[in-house]
Amino acid sequence: MTGGRGGAGQRAGTARPPSIGDVRRFNLIRVLQLVRGNAPLTRSGLVTASGLGRVTVLDIVGELQDRGFIRESGFTPAGRAGGRPARALEMDDTRLAVGTLRITADHAALECASLQGRTVFSRDIEVDCSRMSPGQVLADLAKTVEEARGFLASAGTRLARVSVGCPAYVDASAGVVIMSQALGWSGVPVVPELDRLAGNGVSFSLDRLANLAVHAERKAGGWPAEDGILLLFGDVGIGGAYQRDGQVLHGDWGMGAEFGHVVVEQGGRPCFCGKAGCLETYVGLGPLAEAMGTGRDVGGAGFVAHMLDSLRNPDATMRAEVARQGVILARSVQSLVSIFDPRAVILGGHLTALAPLIMPAFWAEFERTRGRYGRAEIRVSTLGAAAVMAGGIESATQDLCLRPWLAE
Repeated sequence: MTGGRGGAGQRAGTARPPSIGDVRRFNLIRVLQLVRGNAPLTRSGLVTASGLGRVTVLDIVGELQDRGFIRESGFTPAGRAGGRPARALEMDDTRLAVGTLRITADHAALECASLQGRTVFSRDIEVDCSRMSPGQVLADLAKTVEEARGFLASAGTRLARVSVGCPAYVDASAGVVIMSQALGWSGVPVVPELDRLAGNGVSFSLDRLANLAVHAERKAGGWPAEDGILLLFGDVGIGGAYQRDGQVLHGDWGMGAEFGHVVVEQGGRPCFCGKAGCLETYVGLGPLAEAMGTGRDVGGAGFVAHMLDSLRNPDATMRAEVARQGVILARSVQSLVSIFDPRAVILGGHLTALAPLIMPAFWAEFERTRGRYGRAEIRVSTLGAAAVMAGGIESATQDLCLRPWLAE
């Protein structure tokens, strides 16, 4: 699901027989994932859950402790037979940290957390992509990463992995922004540049905002990894993500699940992508501002904050426009459900703020046009735009646990 330019999947036909080192890495990842998902867990519990031999488990646990991934967390209660209490294992909360770096047109933020999700560093960063070059923006972001790394190091914590999210088409495998209208960027090597400026011991990944947010939405909703989760992420326009079996759909050209560019009206409003009638030209804060005639620069500095503030006291014109958006959104969701057949559809990002106004019209149209077989759960996100930062932390932690050598 992540192959091609959009992901890091290996092409068919290039597989080789597993080596002893491969088996060791697989077992290391297996044990680490079990501790992460089931802590507190004893060594005996790991032997049972993993199916590995006791000597192998003890050896791997020792290595993961040495690397700073797991730690002993005290004793478990004695069993029924009255045996000795056993030492329990959990993710280490002090020695390794991960982070999320979010970039938007007029603002950036870095948040770091322990492997248990405890926030250990947070910083807002003033940027203005309309007057700063990509190199200047990335240099400022790298300085903040360096600040975070130094702050954490003083407490004995190592920053190991940072997920970078931005509103863009991205080549996730190369860490390059292919194109971003919101940032005014094209062909910007975000990860290579951050590696050069701040990569001493820190590894970076790059993805779209919605692709980070979907990690947090899945965790908040409690859906298992094998369920398909579809996210429509409201911003100035509409972004999207689809995740199943732990994999986010990137597509071959970095545009997988860009639901905002599904055509909802033939020959409709022109879109920056070159088509006409795209969903994001009808639904989102940008179309709402244009319908309201606010006169503000759509997507410019302070735009999102202004629009969210205006939703607190909507007038009749705004209510009518948002209701119209709800009808279009419902029809689009029906089409996406038919294509992806997901377990759940989440309306997130700034659609959460629009929900009190948009959902009555959405539900009326959705029920009117509901097909016979679509059974997806439709849910309004409780995280809203905050899902990006939380999802980036989850994504970075997952990356680190699937590839623990990133922390070497």
